Formats: sequence, C-alpha cells, structure tokens
Amino acid sequence: MRVYITLLVSSLLILMSCTSTEESDPPAEKKFADYDLSMYPESSDTLSRYIIELPIEEDEGLFNLEIWAGKSAKVDCNKHSLAGKFNRKTVQGWGYSYYVFETDGMMMSTQMACPEENLTEKVVRSKTEHVRYNSKLPVVVYCPKNIAIEYAIWSKSATPIKAILK
Repeated sequence: MRVYITLLVSSLLILMSCTSTEESDPPAEKKFADYDLSMYPESSDTLSRYIIELPIEEDEGLFNLEIWAGKSAKVDCNKHSLAGKFNRKTVQGWGYSYYVFETDGMMMSTQMACPEENLTEKVVRSKTEHVRYNSKLPVVVYCPKNIAIEYAIWSKSATPIKAILK
C-alpha cells in the first residue's frame, strides 16, 4: 500500500511539473508561402511591379489587406489626395488576379488659404483598395515608376460583438 501511495504521489508531482509550454514559448516566426511569379507580367519602362507576401495565418478569414499608392510631394496645409484608382486584372490562362494603379499623377486638395512658404515634403496617398487576405497567392500590384505601393494588414476579433437594438 505504501508503494502504491508513493507511486501515486510521484505521478501527481510529475504531472504537475509538466505544465503547458504554450504560454512560455516565444511566438513562432511567421512563415511565407513560396510563390511562382512567372505567369505575372514583368515590370516595364513605365510600370513598377510590387509583390506583397502575406504571412500564413491560422484563420485567414479574420484578416484583410488594405493597399494604397503614394507619391512624395511638397504640399501646403491643405489635405491632399492622389488621383487614380486600382483596376483588378486577371492573368490570362491562370485566373490569378493582379492590380494596376492607374493615375495621371494629379493630386486633389482642399482649398484652404495657406501661406506658400510653409510647404512640407509629405507622401500623398490615394484612395485605398481592400483585398481578400490569402497567403497562398502573392498580391501583385503595378503602378507608375514615380509612385510607391504601401499596405496594411488588418485583423478582426474571432468573437463577434452584438449590436444593441435601440
């Protein structure tokens, strides 16, 4: 009986010391898929090709990708926006989507009276485009050479919040 109790206590002590390492382990580095880009058009003399690689996530339905174009310019105190839009195109024979930002480089702004000597260098952004998050395919975006593409990854909670009816 004494051996049985000793074995039981020893087993309990071993089980208690084997706590989950889930909380103490550092988070694993995000992994990226390997992409074959051969079917996408190359950059040209007038267009740059940007490749956005998305990290592999467990539940990608909880994520969203927002892309926009930006151009560096000297601006005054008005709010400025880059004119243009993203056009979604399809790679012939493959069905994969890519985006082309088409613009004439013009900027829109509010018309407040600003002193001209207060010009500052800023990145003027276009309207954004929301793209479905899918780490299995790259997000390929083309835009004129003097414009850059930027993006943000948004996530939402896995638990929906109920709206209050009033």
